[in-house]
Amino acid sequence: MSRRATAAATARAAATVAVVVAAAALAACVPEPAATTSQQAPVIGGTPTTDGEYPAVGALWLGFGVGCTGTLIRPDVVLTAAHCLDPAFIGDEIPGFTLDGDPNAGVPVVVPGRATARHELFQLDVELQPGPQQFYDVGLVFLAQPITTVEPMTMATPAEAAAALAPGLAIELVGYGITDEQTGAAGIKTSAVADLVTFSDSELQISTPGQPQNCNGDSGGPGIADLGAGPRLVGIVSRSADVQPGCAAGGIDTRVDYYLGWIEDRVDGPCPSGCTDAGAPDAAPDAAGPDAGPAPDASDPGVDGDGAGCCSAGDGSASGAGSALLLAALVLGRMRRRRAAAR
Repeated sequence: MSRRATAAATARAAATVAVVVAAAALAACVPEPAATTSQQAPVIGGTPTTDGEYPAVGALWLGFGVGCTGTLIRPDVVLTAAHCLDPAFIGDEIPGFTLDGDPNAGVPVVVPGRATARHELFQLDVELQPGPQQFYDVGLVFLAQPITTVEPMTMATPAEAAAALAPGLAIELVGYGITDEQTGAAGIKTSAVADLVTFSDSELQISTPGQPQNCNGDSGGPGIADLGAGPRLVGIVSRSADVQPGCAAGGIDTRVDYYLGWIEDRVDGPCPSGCTDAGAPDAAPDAAGPDAGPAPDASDPGVDGDGAGCCSAGDGSASGAGSALLLAALVLGRMRRRRAAAR
């Protein structure tokens, strides 16, 4: 291999490591020592939500406690990030879901999950650049029983998003995670407000340095905005904006409206009642709208032409070297929460 080719391969490998470590940082749940004062200063501290505030937002519950964040979009369906459901993070476990604002304060009410779905084109070990692009970081948890005590969150439509998304739009951030790096306090539903910075067809960049922003433990949580007809779920927390560990440069959310067709296909199609060993619904996205970009190819890893793999009960699979790195980052990563009071 030539010197130039070797250098290029090294650069690609470094970029892949940065992506998976950044993704791990957002979902990691193992604290390490606090960051420096200069890193903490702009946004540390949080505002816990009150009873009845953001009632459809809850925490994914794993064997060790709170994992990622998610939003109830149907009585028995939770929308979250694909990487929160990847076997590299959760093995073969299916997360449960709790709406408790402080599930660590006692015995939380947890509705068990019965199946999960990740976008068929999502892969952990891909090379990403800073800022919005396309990562397919969208997933669903199907619950064993419906939650009927709260109204599910309304998702933004492509028409609503096209008419209202613009830099400077106020985005409400909601999630669970460490609220104090010094004490390690964690697991409380917290909210803040930040600005929409820019966006692509499939992703949003939210928050600038010094503003409140999502960080470790907030993966899968919602970005909520009033697009003219009331609050709408517009984003799903994915990763840091600069594809680096840390939470000072803003974050990237998956655009809900772009993947709305994919979501509705899985929710309204055979997926909710068909997540069995017999298979799952067709993996091809609805061609009628801008839901999931290019249709999956049966040659792509994890995509079966007959739809097998849309839903899983935790297949325990991994996706190459990236998954190994991600798993290590999950164990070793620092869980930090950088969330300030709404301005």
